[in-house]
Amino acid sequence: MNYSTLTYWALRTSHPALRGWPAKWGRFFVNALLMMSQLGFCSVYIVFIADNIRDYQLMVAAPLLIYSQFRGLDKMSPLSAIANILNVIGLSLIFVNIFSSPLPDVSSLPPFAGWSRMPAFFGTIVFSFEGISLVLPIERQVKDKQLYSAPCGVLTLSLTVVVTLYTAMGFFGYLAFGDNTLASITFNLPSSPWYYYSVKPIFAAVMFLSFHLQLFVPVDLVMKWLKDRNGWHGDDCTRTRHKAEALVRLLFFILTVIMSIAVPNLDLLISFIGAVASSFLALILPALIYLLTRLTQPPPHQPPHKALIAFLILVMVVGFLGFVVGTYTSMSAIVKTMS
Repeated sequence: MNYSTLTYWALRTSHPALRGWPAKWGRFFVNALLMMSQLGFCSVYIVFIADNIRDYQLMVAAPLLIYSQFRGLDKMSPLSAIANILNVIGLSLIFVNIFSSPLPDVSSLPPFAGWSRMPAFFGTIVFSFEGISLVLPIERQVKDKQLYSAPCGVLTLSLTVVVTLYTAMGFFGYLAFGDNTLASITFNLPSSPWYYYSVKPIFAAVMFLSFHLQLFVPVDLVMKWLKDRNGWHGDDCTRTRHKAEALVRLLFFILTVIMSIAVPNLDLLISFIGAVASSFLALILPALIYLLTRLTQPPPHQPPHKALIAFLILVMVVGFLGFVVGTYTSMSAIVKTMS
């Protein structure tokens, strides 16, 4: 199953009132959110690359368009490994810069920036950690699925590393640069010596190599719909499928470029995508699907503990409040910036 199919069957097997049109519209709603979030990620990547390599936008666009035409996640494994290595190098150089000078005392900076900045903070955080749309597609294609989802498997370890690095980067980065911290901490690095100057191209390369992975989900959703609708499942339809997929990838690439031009502010685009799509995908829907599945299981299955139910309801409430307030404030900031 993918995310939308999982939502569909969670509704179909729950309360009778949810088994008809709510299940169908639930699948459509999740697919729409997945398309928005993943294409938003691609737009953020384009903005990031353009911001970090200001003089080479046109040079980046052409190879990125060619790269976006590659099919299959298995072909991307070596390039993803290279991106991870570059990521480690870039992060290491940033930490070297942060700790190259004595850091100020923690008490010299405000511990809380105020409630007015919470919506943007919420959208940015949820955007940064939300990768749920890739969890099931990647699991489908890995060779050993048990090693992928085990308690100490690939998914858990990768998220643990990401959470640790993001937390350390946010804390020590703000401690080093304070209110002068820019939308991307790479903009705070000096241009000399040369290895600090290389950080921007390094992360631009990381975004470039990761672009295909983010584009995979919306292309996969559309191609699955086209294959089911047109019956393109036999070997005789392979050429037709490949042509259609190439066209879909081209249209999505053009759409992401248009989005990146329409909202060229990296921080505002991240906050908007996080508040609108990621709040549902990462917080509201997982808790809802879990509750629908567990609460409707017949005996001898035991319902979840009341404390867990209360916690998941709290997660959904926080996610919905973040969606409403975060969407309003990010949209207001985008309109104000564009006007």
